[in-house]
Amino acid sequence: MKTTKTNRQRRTKPPVNIALKEWSSGYMSFVDAIRARKNCLLDMTNMELTQDGIPQVRPGTTRYGTQPLGEVIGVSTFIKVVPSTAPEHYVITMQVINGKGHVLYNRDGGQWTDVGGTYNPHRQVQFVQENNRVYISNGSDKMSYFDIKENKLVDYTSIQTPAKPTVSAKGLDGATVTYRIRVSANNTVGETAASEAALVTVGSYRNSWDPNTQYITVTFPKVAGATSYNIYFGTVASEEQYLGNVPQPSEAATATVKFVDNNRAALNPYKKAPEGNSTEGPIITFLSATNDGMYGVGDMKDRYRLWYSAAGDKAGNFSPFDGGGWVDINYGGDSIPVCAKPFRDGQGKYAVTILTHGSAGTGDLYHMSFVDQAVGDYTITYPSILRANGQSGTYSPFAVVEANNSLYYPTGRAFKTTGSKAQLINILVTN
Repeated sequence: MKTTKTNRQRRTKPPVNIALKEWSSGYMSFVDAIRARKNCLLDMTNMELTQDGIPQVRPGTTRYGTQPLGEVIGVSTFIKVVPSTAPEHYVITMQVINGKGHVLYNRDGGQWTDVGGTYNPHRQVQFVQENNRVYISNGSDKMSYFDIKENKLVDYTSIQTPAKPTVSAKGLDGATVTYRIRVSANNTVGETAASEAALVTVGSYRNSWDPNTQYITVTFPKVAGATSYNIYFGTVASEEQYLGNVPQPSEAATATVKFVDNNRAALNPYKKAPEGNSTEGPIITFLSATNDGMYGVGDMKDRYRLWYSAAGDKAGNFSPFDGGGWVDINYGGDSIPVCAKPFRDGQGKYAVTILTHGSAGTGDLYHMSFVDQAVGDYTITYPSILRANGQSGTYSPFAVVEANNSLYYPTGRAFKTTGSKAQLINILVTN
């Protein structure tokens, strides 16, 4: 039998290329390599899995720089501007040492410098840099700041309410009307309560006085630490209206201050004699800096209050007579302001945005901006409050973040964002 040989080539399958885009099975150390899943990792030395199962080099385990000396309850950064050199960058913290909150700072991970302090060790601290100072607020201790240039802590200190003034009248004989005059003192932070009222009885009403021959003179002792004094005038107790301001006499030998009223100054019916002392500054929980000063909420004495300071070299001055002041947000309402952030309204105009905290995860969002109002020959600037949305406040003021031209914040029910949408004009949208 004849046989035929053939040279047939064996068919082989092409290699299979497996493309792996993620390792969703994670790290498996309990199986052999041959039995492991295709989308798992068998070796994770110095690696970690991030979002979507993507591996990356893990952070180092060696701690950077000199470690804190105590529990850290607040941390931020500040910049020190030194002439003719590059700005210096620092880390500033509040650390609990021996049961008290101390302010410490360092540079580039170096040794800590303790500048002192006896702050509440159980309150979260916020630092805000403005006017070459780092302001410190925690909602418990009175406001203070770290003076960057002087390298020291400075506490806001209140000044005394002026003593009862004495009043004398010239060319006003008679007993037609009795006026009440009260005096308050200002410092670089706020205003004292008004003094006890001095009474003066005159023969004609103020609006009919002859400025050249009829006037009253108000005299009162100087107050240590005051920069100026406010005079209030009226006929009804606790309804005295602002009349004028007189600076602190510069002469050290002068023990008294004088103010003359001859009917030339107009009364301000919107500014009544204060009953409280704000010269040691407000006690604020949340503080933020903007291009026109600082804004703070969380005043434990006045929970609905939004404080604002002057700007520039007067930043940190909350006195209404130096560009500062306050306004109540939703006074007596069902939500409390907890966060104030520089943002904008729906038209893109700058506005301070206030988030409030209601019950069961609810809240509101408000805009505050300053508005000029002409009243006769005078222009009054006042804070205008507008409600931007309802039921979308926040429980966590320190978690509010501005990113991608929007505000992101947890509401207690969801994590929401407020910003603009291309299809909607002149309004902000909350999602």
